[in-house]
Order: sequence, then C-alpha cells, then structure tokens
Amino acid sequence: MDCKTARLLLDYARPTPAELPGGDVAALEGHLTACPDCEALARAERQADDHLGRAVRDVPVPDGLRDRLLARLSAERDAWWRRVLLRSAGVAAAVFLTVWGAMLWRSYHLPRVDLDAFVQNEKWQARSPETVQQSFRDRGVVTVVPGKNQFDYQLLSYWDLAEFQGKRVPMLQFARNPNDGDLRPRLAWVYVLSDAQFNLAALKAATDNQQLNSGEYAVRVLDNPDNPHFVYVVVYTGGSLEPFLLSRSRQPSA
Repeated sequence: MDCKTARLLLDYARPTPAELPGGDVAALEGHLTACPDCEALARAERQADDHLGRAVRDVPVPDGLRDRLLARLSAERDAWWRRVLLRSAGVAAAVFLTVWGAMLWRSYHLPRVDLDAFVQNEKWQARSPETVQQSFRDRGVVTVVPGKNQFDYQLLSYWDLAEFQGKRVPMLQFARNPNDGDLRPRLAWVYVLSDAQFNLAALKAATDNQQLNSGEYAVRVLDNPDNPHFVYVVVYTGGSLEPFLLSRSRQPSA
C-alpha cells in the first residue's frame, strides 16, 4: 500500500477502523508500521479527535434541553401529519366535486320523459290486427297476426317480440276481467310461429288442435285459416280459450 492510499483510508479508520474491510485494515496497519510519516499523521489525527471529543463532552448541557428537543420533534411531527391530512382532505374534496359535477351534468343531459308521446304510443291506441301487424313490419319483422275473426282485439293489452325456445317471435297478450268469485284476471299469450323458424307440420300433428294442460295454464295451437306458413301457440289461464275469442254475435259482418 502506498502513502496516498493509506492517508485516504485514514479518514475511514477514525476513531476505529470498523468501517474498513479486514484486508484494508491489515494493509493500513502494516503501512503505518513501516512508514514513519504516515504513522505520525495518523497519531496526530487521533490526538486531535481525542481533544475535540473531550472538549465537546465538557460543554455543559442546558437544563431541560432534552425535553425541549422532544417537544420540538413532537410539534414538527404533528405539523407534518396535519399537512398530510389537509392534502388528503383536499384530494378527497376534489374527487367528490368531480363525481358530483359529473352526476349533475349527467342529470341535466338525461332525456326528459314525454308523457304525451308515451300515452299516444300505438300500444295505447285503438287495437286492431292491422295496427299490430304494421308495428311489427316497422321493426322489420315479417309476420301474420291473428285476425278479428279469431281473437277479440278489444281485449288486447300488449304486444312485442318475445323469447320462444331460443327464437324471437311476435307475441300478443290479451286480458279479460275475472268472473264473479275469481279475483285473478284471465290472460292469454299468443305466440306467432312461422315455418321459417319451426317445423310447424310436426307441431300440428303432435297437438291436433287439442288443449294441453300444465297446472293453472293451458296451451292450444291454432291455425291461420288464410296463411298455412303461420300458426299460433296460445298459452292462457282460466281453463278455457273461449272468453278471448270473438263470439259470433260480435264477429264483423261480411
């Protein structure tokens, strides 16, 4: 080890060489033993450190200094937490104002409810097979709904596309007031099936216009007398389909 390196390591060997690796400590001690100049410099630095240490230790500590230091540290720690909390509160307030502003903007830009247009909707107007069929055609659905000679359209309460065994088909709902002693209204749902979607021949052969019962519901399959490409699967309550069919006295005259 040369003198330049030894004097550089002296700064890390004061007051003890604990900060130096073991190999450097041994090399430094060997150099100081062999080099009188570096050994004198190291001895002088150690003596200066000793004098400075004693001088510092001889300085009297003011009364209450420890308590004042601890109080100062505590006050600075509390001030730091207050700043953190204020920043957090500011961020939370900014987030709240952003969300509130977005909700307010959305509420002002939501569409308004037009009750007049809702009441004037075709489903609230005079019911007829032509009205219902045209509403489906306007939606791109080619279908043939039951005629007036089959169902009483004064009882029609609703129509739309509905799910039927994985297919979307036209559905008409008829409702009739309950009979005396029966509090439940009578309902009938007419599903319009086409031979483009289902095997109608197999369906008609399996049912043969017979009523099928399933608990409180009954099912019948009706033909369209004018178009063999469509049939009507009717699910109804009350045990009889007759209340929903147009009676002979009310059938339209020819």
